[in-house]
Amino acid sequence: AEIKSSGDASLANLVKPGDRCEPCLLPVDGVASLEYWLGCVDGVAKCGKGPSSVFVTHAADAKGDFEALPDLAPSGGRCTAVSNGADHSMPIPGPAGDLLSALEDAVGYDSHVLVIDGAYLCAPDYDLNGFVEHALMRGKDAVAYVNVDASDAGVRPRLSLEKNPAGRTVSNPEVVSVTPYPDARANGSGTVSVCGPVMFLRRTTLPLVAEFFADEGLRWSESGVAPDEMLGRLLVFLQKRETVYALEMKHCFAPGVSVGTYVYVNELFGFLSGEKARATGRYKSEWASGSGTMSDRKKILLERFAI
Repeated sequence: AEIKSSGDASLANLVKPGDRCEPCLLPVDGVASLEYWLGCVDGVAKCGKGPSSVFVTHAADAKGDFEALPDLAPSGGRCTAVSNGADHSMPIPGPAGDLLSALEDAVGYDSHVLVIDGAYLCAPDYDLNGFVEHALMRGKDAVAYVNVDASDAGVRPRLSLEKNPAGRTVSNPEVVSVTPYPDARANGSGTVSVCGPVMFLRRTTLPLVAEFFADEGLRWSESGVAPDEMLGRLLVFLQKRETVYALEMKHCFAPGVSVGTYVYVNELFGFLSGEKARATGRYKSEWASGSGTMSDRKKILLERFAI
């Protein structure tokens, strides 16, 4: 598995005044947002389909920031920090460039890869294991997608998805086409499907990533395309050569996009954490008492919060 990140200086003061800040290191309800993704990866591992290794790519001059986390410590950490070779005075490689760096320098091309963009944050109950299981079951590449209002879509790659005869998106659809870099000024109205922060790429697809950057991607890099556009261009390249399926992600947050968004996400996760704590105290105590009269609803809540 690989978890990618990209720096954004606008929220540096939320971590330490004067420092640059990585969105995936922002404290959300007191925990670096990266840790929520690592928890999701742990959930996959518990189901027997977890990755053999976890790599976290980062900017070259952010090495100390990442290795300060216990999970990424040079000795004893359960994940490996991998530099993408670019410091913050250089153009940001973006998710696609980070993926290539990880494949070349750490991951290799011999196994399936679960790719997570750490600049985004999933909901606490996101079923990453279900995403991986579906990709393995179908034997195809997969990408998460999020339905958003067109006015909020920004420049994230847009996905045209398989529809039924009534014109509605089918369950777990095939990706029909990708718009790599939509014009944010001409978003229009209505709901659109944009690329989410999770991808599953089969080992047979990985050589195509290197092929893209050796030819088409090199030309786009030299022309100075934005990181989000490079991801979209890579998706276009892969989708034209391999079947790609999409699974919906109901909620996706970008805590590093602005101070207002960060405050909202931090308060939301704090609220959800409080609800979990209240459910734990209210229902687990009854279960521990041995009364044996727990209702089905309470049992569901226990399972929901994994108490």
